[in-house]
Amino acid sequence: MSELKFVRLLFRGDWQRSRGDLTMQWLLLGPVVNIVLLGIALPRLVWFLENDLDLSVYLPVIVGFVFIWLAPLSVGLWSTLLFLEEKENGLKTIALLPISRSGFLAYRLWLPGLYSFFLVLLGLVVCSPQVQSYALLSGVSFVAALQTPLLTLLLFRFSSTRVQALQLSQLLRLIEFGVLFAFFWPAQWQNLAGLVFPPYWILKTYLIGGQGLNEAWSHLAMSLVFLLPLLFWAKHQFLKVYTQACR
Repeated sequence: MSELKFVRLLFRGDWQRSRGDLTMQWLLLGPVVNIVLLGIALPRLVWFLENDLDLSVYLPVIVGFVFIWLAPLSVGLWSTLLFLEEKENGLKTIALLPISRSGFLAYRLWLPGLYSFFLVLLGLVVCSPQVQSYALLSGVSFVAALQTPLLTLLLFRFSSTRVQALQLSQLLRLIEFGVLFAFFWPAQWQNLAGLVFPPYWILKTYLIGGQGLNEAWSHLAMSLVFLLPLLFWAKHQFLKVYTQACR
């Protein structure tokens, strides 16, 4: 059996496992629900409150928070739960599969990342309150999607059980929500948040792009400068635990 054919079987098996678990179903489909709900609700909410509250200031931050930060975390947690389930059943059995370990890890990490890319891009295109360059939105979506394998690696490294992974992901959501307030600080102080929370730069790129500023691309490059070393470090941390579990 070719590796590609076996990957299709793996995907079908992962989907069957997810269908039997409400939490995993929501992690996969929740971002899609958000695209539909926000795409319908936000314009109507702006219209309804136009005489009382100008929501246009907050909409880009809300949309970016939901799709650039929360969606990749949701998919990354889904992938982590699959890893942890396989860890409980014994990762040694993966060596018996007709696919290399590197091929299996690439499937488990990068296919969810690809799914995240399309989720983020679709969410930004459908729900963005301001017209933006599709090239920039694609770039933002690509870098945002890198968070999915990053978060999978980190959640698996620092969680031993499903419950711990869910708790850690909830902590990350709270941190993300806290960092969100940095975008309402004076402009000269906002970038300080990026020194302690690298995904800040991705959302900052999206917000700047909505204002039509040319430095959006430089901010996107800055997000890669922060994220790529973190991704390689997380891979090293992950492999220490994963390799030990496979013995």
